[in-house]
Amino acid sequence: MTLARSDLSQPADILASTTTSTTIIPSITPLPEFRSVQEFTRKPKPDQLPALYTECLQALRQANIARSILKGRMGSKKQMIAAIRLEIDQLLQDFSLEESTRVSLHAMNLRLVVALQEMDDLVGNLDKVVHEASRVPRGRLGRLIESLKALIHQWRVFKRLQQEKLTSLKRPQQDGGRF
Repeated sequence: MTLARSDLSQPADILASTTTSTTIIPSITPLPEFRSVQEFTRKPKPDQLPALYTECLQALRQANIARSILKGRMGSKKQMIAAIRLEIDQLLQDFSLEESTRVSLHAMNLRLVVALQEMDDLVGNLDKVVHEASRVPRGRLGRLIESLKALIHQWRVFKRLQQEKLTSLKRPQQDGGRF
């Protein structure tokens, strides 16, 4: 939006046009043409002063428009940066939560593997006792009964230990702690 010299014949008209508020859309509005200080004469002749004054005011107006456009663009960029930072912070929190969840799941999987291995050993021992019982005559069942008692004792100890582990894991969760 440039002003022709004929439109602004009086300096008061130029000042009034520079102070009117216009809404500028930062991303759509192009920047006005930049005018270098070297375009203006340094030592003008007295008869050129009114024209130079008009040109300087027009350049000032264009500079102010450019400054407000750049300020608006900077504001939208700052808002975008703030939104991106917020997203990054949220992603970091999500990653932290996922990391702690994965660590907890890994620990639970390890405990489950150990428990399953112990159960597999107990089942293997029970299987041996049952196969041995089918081969032994009824008169020598005392030894098999003792083996079954030992296996039952092992099973009860295993169950008690697993129950204690579960209750110890539940307590920190109820207090708000993590694994």
